[in-house]
Amino acid sequence: MLNHAIFYYLIFSLSFNYLLNRFSRKTNKITLSTFGFIATIVPTWYGGILAVSEFYYNKGIIGWLSFSAPYHCYLILLLIFINKIRNSSYLTIPELFANHYSSLTGKIASVLIMLHTSPATYILMSSFLLSYVTGVSKLVASIAICTYIFITISIKSFNSVKISNFIDFCMMYLGLVSLFIFCQFNTTSFTTPISYFPATFEAKDLHKLISCYVIASSTIIDPNFFFRVKMCKDNQTAVKGIIGSLIFFIIFDFCAIYCTGLAKIFSPNLSQPALSLLAISKSLMPHWINTFFNIAILSISLSSAVSYTYSNIHTLSFDILKQKHSSLTINLLVIVFNFLIAQMFTSIIDVWYYLGSISIPGLIILMLCYYCKISLSSKAAIIIMLTSTTSASIWSFSNTSYSPVEIGICSALSLLMLLKSREIIMHKLWHNYKN
Repeated sequence: MLNHAIFYYLIFSLSFNYLLNRFSRKTNKITLSTFGFIATIVPTWYGGILAVSEFYYNKGIIGWLSFSAPYHCYLILLLIFINKIRNSSYLTIPELFANHYSSLTGKIASVLIMLHTSPATYILMSSFLLSYVTGVSKLVASIAICTYIFITISIKSFNSVKISNFIDFCMMYLGLVSLFIFCQFNTTSFTTPISYFPATFEAKDLHKLISCYVIASSTIIDPNFFFRVKMCKDNQTAVKGIIGSLIFFIIFDFCAIYCTGLAKIFSPNLSQPALSLLAISKSLMPHWINTFFNIAILSISLSSAVSYTYSNIHTLSFDILKQKHSSLTINLLVIVFNFLIAQMFTSIIDVWYYLGSISIPGLIILMLCYYCKISLSSKAAIIIMLTSTTSASIWSFSNTSYSPVEIGICSALSLLMLLKSREIIMHKLWHNYKN
């Protein structure tokens, strides 16, 4: 009975979402308060909870420096660009590219954004968790997850996504704080779980650290962040929202590191380190509280699945099809497409790695050019996007220590410098010719 409580939670979440939208004050204007921003961005960005658990279990504080700290740093960096994002008249990144460079650049950016925000990773992760906890097959779990996402988004678009994020936000912190409290009752010293982690920093970790900082630069072109900043009531709300999100991220990081540290003490040789939090909760918690914790962990990946699916749908309808609102058909097509992608992969990391590798390089360089007011012609922008994407795609099939993202970004930067140098030389030649 308790093993299937997770299905009751999904039904409750959908019912609560529908009723709240049904009886709330009807308005077409979407705005986010400071807490609204925090409650939507935090669970959305923490969807890779299994990967986070594995990093923390294997590396501890070094895992945090590699996996979490880079995203925090880029989030702080984006505080500089809040006014620029808020003051622009563009609702999405492809729309920005279309107006700043050309319509073709905007279309290419739309395709790359759809790859970058593909919810396939989180559908795969959520279905894996649902299958692991309840015992149903992964196919049935995937269908259940996709059905939940479809109904949630179809209730009332972003408003229902916002409510779903809020429920998941409450669940993730209630769940992890509960586990943290139980961990306290099972340690002789507060610092014991932290001190159990490896304290050495190996040479190979340095390259991984650099790679993680390169990959985390995708924060700059994350459409979920861009859209939520645009939806804030004012600039001050967005700034407070980012600072508040950082505080909640750090709280969650600390609790997660602490609990995985205790999991390492109890089970030093877990065959699946990604499930370390579930393993320690099963060891320490009563069955019904452990069930609640399992639901809390699922809610984290579900939140990302819902948010990134909405982002995919919004990109397709608004940026590619030029429709102001999506239809049920578009919602269904996007979800079915990502369901099929999720079925093609068995590894969560593989989906994440491949789709991110080919989509990040071209987008991030053009976005930085926009933020830093570096002028680029439409032709140059398209060349940079296509070349960096192609080089990253080809490199993803090679077996080297350098990641496709690094290669893609290096090729984009090289092209940018080459094109800007050519532009400067041509300008000087023209100036000399005129004189």
